[in-house]
Amino acid sequence: MRNIVYLSLPKAKLSFVWSYSMKTLLFTFLFVLSGLTLLKAQPGWPPAFVITSDTVAYYRLDSTYFQILPDKTAQLTIEQVTSPAYAQTFQFSQRGDGTFGTVETYWYRFRLKNGLDHDVTLYFGNQLDYFELFTQDASGTWQRQRTGRRLPFNERDGLKASQAVPVMLRAGQEVVIFERWKDPAISYHFWDYVPTFTFEHRLWNTVYVDRLEKNREQTILLQAIFWGITLIMALYNLCIFLVVRERVYLYYTFFLLFFGFSRMPASVRPYLFPDFSDAIYYSQLAAYILTDLCLIQFIRSFLQTAARLPKRDTWLVRTAILWAVFRPVELYFTLNAFPSNETELALTVFFSATAYLIFIVLYVLIILVLVQAARRKYQGAKLLAGSIIPLFLLMILGRMLFYLLGGGTGGADSPYEKLLDNQYYTTEIIEGLATVWLVFLFSGALSQRYNQMRREVAEQALERERLEKEREIERNQLMEAQKAELERQVAERTAEVVAQKEEIEAQRDSLAKTLRDLQNTQTQLIHKEKMASLGELTAGIAHEIQNPLNFVNNFAESSVDLLEELQQGPIQTVEDPDKKEEAEELLEDLQQNLQRICHHGQRAGSIVKGMLEHSRAGAGEKTPTDLNLLAEEYLRLAYQNLRLKDESFEADLRLELDHGLEKVPVVAQEMGRVLLNLYNNAFYAVQEKARSQASDGSGVGFQPQVAVSTHIREGKVELRVKDNGTGIPEEILGKIYQPFFTTKPTGQGNTGLGLSLSYDIVTKGHGGDMQVETEEGQYTEMIVQIPVN
Repeated sequence: MRNIVYLSLPKAKLSFVWSYSMKTLLFTFLFVLSGLTLLKAQPGWPPAFVITSDTVAYYRLDSTYFQILPDKTAQLTIEQVTSPAYAQTFQFSQRGDGTFGTVETYWYRFRLKNGLDHDVTLYFGNQLDYFELFTQDASGTWQRQRTGRRLPFNERDGLKASQAVPVMLRAGQEVVIFERWKDPAISYHFWDYVPTFTFEHRLWNTVYVDRLEKNREQTILLQAIFWGITLIMALYNLCIFLVVRERVYLYYTFFLLFFGFSRMPASVRPYLFPDFSDAIYYSQLAAYILTDLCLIQFIRSFLQTAARLPKRDTWLVRTAILWAVFRPVELYFTLNAFPSNETELALTVFFSATAYLIFIVLYVLIILVLVQAARRKYQGAKLLAGSIIPLFLLMILGRMLFYLLGGGTGGADSPYEKLLDNQYYTTEIIEGLATVWLVFLFSGALSQRYNQMRREVAEQALERERLEKEREIERNQLMEAQKAELERQVAERTAEVVAQKEEIEAQRDSLAKTLRDLQNTQTQLIHKEKMASLGELTAGIAHEIQNPLNFVNNFAESSVDLLEELQQGPIQTVEDPDKKEEAEELLEDLQQNLQRICHHGQRAGSIVKGMLEHSRAGAGEKTPTDLNLLAEEYLRLAYQNLRLKDESFEADLRLELDHGLEKVPVVAQEMGRVLLNLYNNAFYAVQEKARSQASDGSGVGFQPQVAVSTHIREGKVELRVKDNGTGIPEEILGKIYQPFFTTKPTGQGNTGLGLSLSYDIVTKGHGGDMQVETEEGQYTEMIVQIPVN
């Protein structure tokens, strides 16, 4: 059985059930008796309407089968209208009863009897603002069902979207029904409103209602997809407007927003707004007006009708203004200001007819503008016409088919009932698809316009660039002509000057080159002379110092020996103990002073020796040398020398030598001196760290370590000497290569020339480089780089 209903047809619900069993016979008798008593107490009831057929589309009760009670206060209840006091107030429907335009609430009463041999389900509802239906159950209690356009969706009974309530009648059953109607429209011509009902299996347009009542989620989903597409297109065109600042995109954005809101169907709004207020309904009607106005502005701006089609544009603007004025007035009269007399009713009809006539004229003008623009081949005109005209034609064709097939009379009596059932729902699908078609073609037209605008902008830029180049060419040609004239005048005068200039420049270049060579040679000679003079001066000073220094050292040593003989000989013969003790103390002090003189004389001698060695640096001859062997040999030598001085010293020696290293041209003696200095410094650092940690008790587990490695890096031999000793403080790191600078205490046999001499040997004698990496208290790593060639 199809569960479909047209929005103007009623639905019903079971009121009470007759029982034919023997167990309830007495109760049935008493109930019938009470019903007869009620009828007797309410004289003047209309006769019961007997249902003899269930094949008709619907029943509209004749005025002889129902009575009406105007409820001027709109406060009467079912208990009051069924009481004897109101029994005589129900009257048969007739015109001119004095309630025209003053009463909005009416009570209807009538009786129905099922004259068929089977049960039937009836549906009631007259598409009013508020509709209530009352029937009695088996206990005599009145049961109420409510529905209506303005009743919140969640409070409706029966088929909510269709606004219909059901009543079921058993075979042969008779039922008393009261209906309460509330709607301002009833007050104008209530005599045209009669109780109407239909059968469940005769509900027309079954396909539509099945989808409406059973597949509401799918309907909402389809509408959501449509609104989503509309919103996305609106945002997209709004972004384009913000970029290009053309009003046509802004008009189209507002058109999409108002159009999407206006297309919200009444069957979907209750699901989105369960409390469905008048504001939403009126705002949707306002959206229709704004949609049309935005559409007109969009078309005018897109096609530039004010400049291209001035006459059509003038009529279009005037008609749009009339539409914007008459449509709100028409809505006011038809929806808010219900007329109270025939004059106001005539005004309502006038404004409604005028508004619809203006609406038709407006869209006819739109179509004419689009057709004329398409004929003149204006850009995008065909797309606009191809999107709007099919939509209008499909809407008109759908409405025509609806009425031609009998949709205006209920549909169930139409011989095309099945076709109408599908056509009604299909019309909405076709209109929806046509709407999407309109949105996409409009968007395509705007996209085409945007691309054309970009091309025009690019062409304009190219044109400006072309004109600028042409002007530049003209200026260049003029300048070239003037230049040629000037060159012609001065060419002969400048030819000789140019030749002389070239000759002078050639001589100047030759002299400059000679001068540079002389300067380089002079610099080298001066450097060599300075170095030679410095070496000779250093050697002379060292020799001059060496002679008196030798006398000092020799006489100091002889004096020490004489003091020892004096202390062991003549002093022992002194008999006075005090004088003897005093003489011994003086001799001991004198002996210590002579020892200090001898010690510092020896230190001065080592300094002089270092100066002599420094002055002789670079004097040797380079020969191919195995640096691995040289590094290992001097490492062992330095370690053994230190062990001879301090037998308790031990260190971990690590060699990481590149055995693929070829022989390198160096002065072996000088390079050995460099290695010996680096090794001695490394051993001294780890020895001092070991002594320092041993003295404060933190040296447990410390193992002195000296590592030597060789590698080939970027055409240079790299030799690294790394120790885990005391490191070098950052504040003295820049002084370590200065002559006579040392951090060792006096008496450690250091002259401060070791690193200075080594640095000169590596950098000046071998063209290499010496670097240092250190962290105070952790390690020091000396890096020597010597070119292979």
